[in-house]
Amino acid sequence: MAGGIYFTITDGVREVLERRRTGTGAIIIPSIIKYIGYILVFIGVLATFGVTSAEALAGGTFAGLVFGLALQPVLENFFAGILIISTGFISIGDHIRKSVILNI
Repeated sequence: MAGGIYFTITDGVREVLERRRTGTGAIIIPSIIKYIGYILVFIGVLATFGVTSAEALAGGTFAGLVFGLALQPVLENFFAGILIISTGFISIGDHIRKSVILNI
């Protein structure tokens, strides 16, 4: 029942904002309400199972560490690409040659 009330509120807010033609506010404000609702539901589920805030924080820290270490190679290449693009070191049309460095 709470889920139905929640979705009715977000849909109602979206309809009112679309009628007023607030531009991006019709998208952003209902999204903010939706995510706040998700957070409250998540906290409610944790409270139902008796999980304390310290346990939730420790679990989130552990999960963040695991995901960070697992995604490290992917994120390294992603941020290196952003650095190359933002500095203008290489631009479109440049010829790139692979160089081999030998450590003898």
